[in-house]
Amino acid sequence: KWDVLKAMLIAGAGAPVKRGATISCVVSAPQTSLDTLTAADVVGEVSIPATASRRTRINVIWPRYREESQDWQVVPTAAPVVIADYVTADGAQRTREVEYQLVQDPDQVGTLAAYDIENAREIGPIILPCKPRWMGYRPGDCITVSEPEYGLVNQKVVILNRNVDPATMITTLTVRTETDGKHPYALGQTASPPPSPALTSVDPTTIAAPVTVNWTASGGTLSSPTGSIPAITIVGACPDPNVTGVVFGYRPNSTGSTVSKFNEVAIDGSGATITQVITGLAPATSYIPIVQYLSARDVLSAPIELSAVTTGSNVATDTNKVGGTNSTDVLASIVAAATDADNAAIAIIGGIVSTENERAQRLVDSYLPDGTSAKIAIQNLTTTVSANNATTLETFSLLGARTSDGLGFALDLTKVQVGPGLSIGSRFSNVEARSVTRANLIPNGDLSQGAAGLTLSGFAFQNEWNGPRLSYNGSGVPQATWPMFVTTPGAVLTFGATKDDNRATHPVYLQSRWYKADGTPSAVTPFGPSTTTLNSEGRLVLTDTAPSDAKFGAAYFASDAADSGYVDLTNVTAVLGAVDVPNAPP
Repeated sequence: KWDVLKAMLIAGAGAPVKRGATISCVVSAPQTSLDTLTAADVVGEVSIPATASRRTRINVIWPRYREESQDWQVVPTAAPVVIADYVTADGAQRTREVEYQLVQDPDQVGTLAAYDIENAREIGPIILPCKPRWMGYRPGDCITVSEPEYGLVNQKVVILNRNVDPATMITTLTVRTETDGKHPYALGQTASPPPSPALTSVDPTTIAAPVTVNWTASGGTLSSPTGSIPAITIVGACPDPNVTGVVFGYRPNSTGSTVSKFNEVAIDGSGATITQVITGLAPATSYIPIVQYLSARDVLSAPIELSAVTTGSNVATDTNKVGGTNSTDVLASIVAAATDADNAAIAIIGGIVSTENERAQRLVDSYLPDGTSAKIAIQNLTTTVSANNATTLETFSLLGARTSDGLGFALDLTKVQVGPGLSIGSRFSNVEARSVTRANLIPNGDLSQGAAGLTLSGFAFQNEWNGPRLSYNGSGVPQATWPMFVTTPGAVLTFGATKDDNRATHPVYLQSRWYKADGTPSAVTPFGPSTTTLNSEGRLVLTDTAPSDAKFGAAYFASDAADSGYVDLTNVTAVLGAVDVPNAPP
């Protein structure tokens, strides 16, 4: 009977399972998970193989079935069922012959053989000792195991067996992995087989981010008996048992806005619903709620941003109360506290003044080391200081008096002496008397007193027959240069020279040159020949105006004679303005 039952189940892609006094079965068909098992449900040591054994992990089946055309004999198919991707992964064919006694269709045999190959590659048996609540699940049921430490993350498994210990009520489940992708392949719905199942490695430095479908947010207000304030309410649950905390935050709904952390809520991995209300927000403002997970190793997941929400308005429904207390009582409390503070301050200040008065009186009543009373010593010192102040005031009165506005002091020049019997007033009088015959010893800013004795710039030669001479070599090369002087934009430069025509007949030239503040050239006036610039006195004169960017000026004398020789100069001068400065020393 067992063999017949087994053959019948094999023909339907199933396998029998003994379960106490009853018989059950496991069928190869798409499964729906009924529950999720985590480490919190396990009460003992688990046993999980890394993969199916090499011996059972086949990749080729040569099926045998009952063929009508051969008098219902059990015969092999014309070709084996081979899954080439698995052969490549395994490095060689691993073949098994399987007999399907009650199957009469070659296509059905192919489907059953594909299922047998896929099931042979599932990881199992996996032993999970669980809490009593799991005793309600039976062989053939599908559940999900999600425990990264086991290498199983959201992994479907099929229960193969279930044992219950009556003494402890520990329910031990024997399961194997269940790959959803094997069903469309075995049924011929796709040509690509699924990858062989494998355990998932654990990376302690990462944790999966929250899933948006598990969390929702809404904007509004947080109400109380005295009014309402803007708020965001976030509701959700975390199905990951490895998460120990949920971090809530928010940011304004604008590009580049800063994220603000609001709160961190500890969870126990049970998947219970969490509600977080965020306050301290601006009214009627759009925000982006943010959720992050925190692992037991304090590793933060990547954040997820929920849909934008808008906060409500600030509303005060009871303006007569402050924090639930009547405003009149609050004001009275404030006034009473202020009065108490004033009285305390007055008492403290009075105590300080009284203490200092007592200390001062003790000092006055004391005696100095020589036996003199401190009170008498203070009186004598006061008398001495007053006398000294009077003497000092009398001494200063000899020098002058304070100005009427009180901001200065006017000296009496007849009483301030600079030498024996010589006052500073007398000295000033002597200087003024001597300056009468020296125009430039008195204020002469506009040169109205003449230019005698001034050397603003340039130099001069004495008008003598044997005076200084300048050599020349032609080509307009400057032979004499007036020293550079400081100027201002718009200033006029007049300079000139007199040549001795009895000793030289070649033309001579004058040129002005201007320079910027950094020393670079500003403008240069072309050389002018003496024959066209002689004034009424027979002197060579050139007048030029400083450019707008000029800071310094200079003048040059040159000759363009083709031969070499000398030229005698007399009264060569250079001066700012139209004033002639004859005989100015170099």
